[in-house]
Amino acid sequence: RAGPAAAAVPSRPPETGRRLQCVIGVADAVATADWYRRVLGCQVVVTMPEYGWVELSTPVPGVTLGLTEAAGIGGAVLDFSVDDVERMRGVLAANGVTVTEPVTAIAGVARFLRGHDPDGNQLMFFEPCDGTGEAW
Repeated sequence: RAGPAAAAVPSRPPETGRRLQCVIGVADAVATADWYRRVLGCQVVVTMPEYGWVELSTPVPGVTLGLTEAAGIGGAVLDFSVDDVERMRGVLAANGVTVTEPVTAIAGVARFLRGHDPDGNQLMFFEPCDGTGEAW
């Protein structure tokens, strides 16, 4: 049943297939959305400032990132596939994140880099093995 509160929620095009929304608590949803835009190229899908909410697209089809000021900060780990973890280390550094841990690897699987967003949420980036069987 649609009530007055429902009218404030922006309409969306019909969804097809399944999707995943990863929600994390942040101190400032708008500022954090800008950070994810700069670092991962995410775009704003929905903004509801009266609820402290911003939803972002991600580089993964069917997966969105929900930023909420209503929950506690921290606790989620988001894991993103990237082409080059060393390049991502540079992107993180250029956007105010110091990564002190070394890149780790699972031979024949992937290389991994851990970092955090400005609100302390842990992020992991992985560079899949190129399929040649080369050990990292």
